[in-house]
Amino acid sequence: MRLQGLDSLRGLAALAVVLYHYTFGYTQVVGKHMPGLDLIATDGHFGVYLFFIISGFVIFMTLERSAKVTDFSVSRFARLWPPYLVCAALTSLLIVVMDFNPHHLTVGDALLNVLMMNKVIGNVSIDLSYWTLTYEVLFYAGAAMIFFGLKIKRLEWACLAWLGLSFVARVSSFDEHHARVGVLLGVSFCHFFVMGMMIYLISQRRNSWLTMTTAILAFAMNLFGPAFNPGSIKLWQFMLLTGLFALVVWLVAERKIRFLNVAPLLFLGEISYSLYLVHQIAGYWVIRHLEDAGWDPDHAIWAAVLCAIVVATCVRRWVEVPAQKAIRGWYQATKQEYVRA
Repeated sequence: MRLQGLDSLRGLAALAVVLYHYTFGYTQVVGKHMPGLDLIATDGHFGVYLFFIISGFVIFMTLERSAKVTDFSVSRFARLWPPYLVCAALTSLLIVVMDFNPHHLTVGDALLNVLMMNKVIGNVSIDLSYWTLTYEVLFYAGAAMIFFGLKIKRLEWACLAWLGLSFVARVSSFDEHHARVGVLLGVSFCHFFVMGMMIYLISQRRNSWLTMTTAILAFAMNLFGPAFNPGSIKLWQFMLLTGLFALVVWLVAERKIRFLNVAPLLFLGEISYSLYLVHQIAGYWVIRHLEDAGWDPDHAIWAAVLCAIVVATCVRRWVEVPAQKAIRGWYQATKQEYVRA
């Protein structure tokens, strides 16, 4: 059964990231807002960490529901790539037509974005928000390899090995020259995925001392602090925030909180992926032009949020959902034909 509360959490996380980019992020990429800005979301980017915890929870559940690796792979491809390609194309069109290219994207960079491996390859993302997708895809691939390839059903052992590699990398001289290896290992973010997987096992009453040990060690990795901290959040605040993220995901999994199951949050959760994909560059363009036209910066930001939600809703309705149904339907039909043959 689908946990609607997780969708709502995704929606809230996406909105936090959007507000971070439209306030603090805008000043880093485009320039200062017009005078009079009241809304500042310097810590909104931590919503990404909540995304990662939810991904760890959901992917473990998806792995167990998949009969073989192709089932899992097709499901993930159908979920991720169609809206991604459309949103990337829309953003690229805006960059070209409106001559708005704050990240100095080249044609070669844009073409390589199809792979979702920008953090490994080192090319410029069409939208800088896409950096998280590299970690997501690598996590999916690694989890599938361990679950189906190595057939390790007690993923705690693999998670402990992953955490150990991350720990060694963090305490050693892991400088910028090793950055791509760090991305492949998920050095900065693997513990969030592990936290999500352990919460899934706990919610399914399949936890043991090994599960709890893995969960505690994953949470303890937060003692290294956030990978990016523009708001200068203190370590104890960061520990509290990440602990709260884990707690809320567990409460949703246990169905102990229901207030998240309301229509506005569920709608925001449904469009969260498309919203995340389409918001940044397009939003910057809207904000800049509205402020240049004399709009109050706060009003310009909320107008950009509304525009992003409208576009994301269209992508969700006309691309994301139909594409998932079409790809999964084609895959099921192909399997049936193979069985009959």
